[in-house]
Formats: sequence, C-alpha cells, structure tokens
Amino acid sequence: MTKYNEVVPLTKEQRIKEKAGWKALKYFYEPAPPADIILARNEHIERVAALSPIQVFGESEKGYTYWISADDLWMVEGMPAVHREVSKYEIVLDCESERTAKFVQNTLDDEKIPYRLFDSGGRGFHFHIFFELPKGNNSNDSSAYDDFKRFFIGYFPTDLNLAYRHGVREIYSLNMRKGFIKYPVETVERANKTWKNAEIVHVRYPVWRPRRSIMRDFERWLEREEEEKRKRGEALRKKGIKIPKRKIPLNEALEIYRKHLDVVKETPKYIRAHCPFHPPDRHPSFIVVKEGKFAGLFFEHHKEGRTVGDIHKFLRLLKEKMEEKAGGDAE
Repeated sequence: MTKYNEVVPLTKEQRIKEKAGWKALKYFYEPAPPADIILARNEHIERVAALSPIQVFGESEKGYTYWISADDLWMVEGMPAVHREVSKYEIVLDCESERTAKFVQNTLDDEKIPYRLFDSGGRGFHFHIFFELPKGNNSNDSSAYDDFKRFFIGYFPTDLNLAYRHGVREIYSLNMRKGFIKYPVETVERANKTWKNAEIVHVRYPVWRPRRSIMRDFERWLEREEEEKRKRGEALRKKGIKIPKRKIPLNEALEIYRKHLDVVKETPKYIRAHCPFHPPDRHPSFIVVKEGKFAGLFFEHHKEGRTVGDIHKFLRLLKEKMEEKAGGDAE
C-alpha cells in the first residue's frame, strides 16, 4: 500500500478549531480509513467533480451526514464510507448479483463500450461508464445527457434511479454491513478487499462516444417518449385539469401550501398540516419540506400508502378533489 507519511488527517480538535460550528462534527467514529486511502478517495472524487458539480455525503455506524458540495469534501473525507452523486457525463450500472453482472459485462464487451468495473463491497458490482454525446445532438443540454442515461440503462436489468444522479458508493469506501470496501476489478469476481490488504489503484476512465446506430436508436426512443408525454397530456386535458407550465418559486409554493392547508405546526424546516385529500386526518400526516434538497416537496402518509409530489402535483390533486366535490353537490 502506498504510504504518505507526510499527510496526517486532522484531529477532531483541529477540525473544530478550523471549522467551528459545523453541525456534522458529531460524526466522529471508529474505525477511520488510513491516510493513503483518504487521499486516493479524495483524488478520485475531485477528478469526477472537475467534469460537473456533484454532491457527497458520509456514512458511519452512527448514520449519515447531509448532502454537501464536493468542494467541502474535508467534512466527510475521514468517514468509513463516502457516497457521491453520479456525474452528468457518467452512467452507473448497479448489478445486484454476479449473474446479472456477467450478462452486463458480456453485453458491454460485445458492443465495444469501455467501462471500469468495481466490486461494490456488498453483494453487487458497479459498472462506471463516462461518455460524451456527439455534437449536434443538444450535447450542451443537461437534459440530453439525462435522457440518454434513461435510454441506455433501460436496456439492462439494473437500478434505473442511477440515471438521475442518485448517490453511489465511492471507491475505497467501506460497506458497513459486509465489512469490505468498493474496489476496482477486471472480471466479475469478489475482491473482498479491506483497508489492510487493498493496494491503491489510480483509476482512469476511457471516454465512450456512442456510434451513429446507437444515436439513431436514441432519437427514435426520444420520439416515442415525446408521443407518450403528449398522450398523457391529452388525457389530463380531457379531465379538465390544467398543467402549470412555469416553474413556481419556493416562496410562492410555500404560500400556496399555507393558503390551502389546515396548518398545525410550522418550523424553519417543515410545515405539518391535516391532509386535505384523506379526511378526517386526526393525526396530521401532511408534511411540506421548506429547506434542503427536497425543499418544496410534500409527503403524505395514509392507509393506502404514501404520496410524494411537488406544488404542481398538489394543485392537480386539489383541483381533482374540488371537481369531485362539485359533481357530488350537483347530484
């Protein structure tokens, strides 16, 4: 294992002195990764963040930290596990079994798609693919890359959520349940690496540029998606529901929530109210988030399950309820 004797992680006291008041300082833990592991993991995250802005969060036996910018990586760098967002230019295929991973690897090899393979440290494997869309295909548009990820990942038996920049375990990070770290491998075989027996591997990613036939399939897929979206819009219009096209700012959205809800409690972080869609809601189950990554979303718990949505979905449900009530009064 490469040694960096001149690099020593900051102690808890040094961190408190340097960044006093950080609310995640409670996350100090054992075991902590060695200094060379921290350096290699940081270098990898910084190279990915240089392509497009990403966020990270830390994990220890005590729980998780909040999402933070990769620029503030020092806050979580010493934790046993660090998770990061999937980059705008990155596809991650998360396979939960060796059988699925072998199928994916054979498919990628047959299609001559470059990738790097990792043992996740748990029961699965991660395929990381960095790609660049050809010019002339709205390649500067972020949504074009998100659409291509959905198109590409849809062909594999893997986690589609990773198309939307969800969190993925970072290299050399510990799986808290299994005790092994995420580590690069060449074939679909368990590495079973720990911090003690792992060698530092400086991972480099080749860039995949999809060939013309794949881009033609992607364009046809976009046309089908657009047609499905148009049909759904027509179905909603037939029901008399107007879909707001503009983006509603957070402050305006919160005022709309307050206007139409029977608010029970409001704090700087959330609004709690009686659910207007499932009366009588004796134990207030309607929550509106006011800050953070999910600001503006509502969470509603009821007998049939849970409903999650934004202000547009809230207005749509509210209008449907009002129309249903008006139809009942008319009868």
